[in-house]
Amino acid sequence: CSSDLQIIQYLHNNRADGLIVLDGQLPGSIFLGNGRPSQRPPVVFACEWVEGFDQPSVTIDNVAGARLAVRHLAELGHRAIGHVLGPADNVLTVRRREGTITELEACRLPVRGEWFFEGDFSLPSGVSAAHAWLALTDRPSAVFCSSDAMACGFMSELNRHGVSVPGDVSVVGFDDIEIAAHFIPTLTTIHQPRSAIGEAAARLLVARIEGEEDSVHALKLPVELVARHSTAAPPIDRQEGEARAIGIGLSGILARPLFSVAVTYLVVAALVIGTLIAERLGIGSAADTDGIENEEKGARHGDPLPAALRNGGA
Repeated sequence: CSSDLQIIQYLHNNRADGLIVLDGQLPGSIFLGNGRPSQRPPVVFACEWVEGFDQPSVTIDNVAGARLAVRHLAELGHRAIGHVLGPADNVLTVRRREGTITELEACRLPVRGEWFFEGDFSLPSGVSAAHAWLALTDRPSAVFCSSDAMACGFMSELNRHGVSVPGDVSVVGFDDIEIAAHFIPTLTTIHQPRSAIGEAAARLLVARIEGEEDSVHALKLPVELVARHSTAAPPIDRQEGEARAIGIGLSGILARPLFSVAVTYLVVAALVIGTLIAERLGIGSAADTDGIENEEKGARHGDPLPAALRNGGA
């Protein structure tokens, strides 16, 4: 295309001392310099790279990053995990998909084709993935998106349809762009050290420009998971956990010595109160019953005096 031709002309006319390439979808022929190294300035790939083109690069471990994302969801209790892909012919898509499948298999979780949604790293493709998720009857309870932009589009569209994140579905992104820490909910993601990548690529390019051919040929920087508020245990596990917490709390109370003493006092108090109530209702001893019967007999035979007065008031 015309843009590729412009890049070729720019490079082959020696208008640049060196070039840092961020797009792994450029054709490798652009950097060949018509087969003459003297017409090709030093090139360093950063973030992405062109497969089969042996040039210095500074990248991250995309496979490990995807595995971190899936493992985080699995450790929360998710057993149905989906994945939103990037562009089909992109090297990052390939590596992140590889890491996703590898970790799903390592966790003995299903790898289902209908749970792998098409995308292109853009926010609108995240919206489209949300529609695909909503259309399923058997939906994954967690989704790992290959980019933060897609994750944000995915979450916002689900929210528009009344689906809660992470209440109904957990979401993980990749990149840790600035909006990830400010989106609602804040996005759990894989942090990509962009500044470190740029600095390392610049140092590597300067070394190549200065003729240091023995400098490091390729750097692969580590990534890390940043857990925020877009991920949680799946709804069923969360409810069971709350129920277990309540049960543990009650058993803890019952096990306390002070509680046992208090229960004993309550039982004794109940017995005392029961006795008092019985006496107030007239449920007395046998002697008391006989006295009442004698008084009733005297009254029937015309003796109006109570027994106490007949005996002299004793």
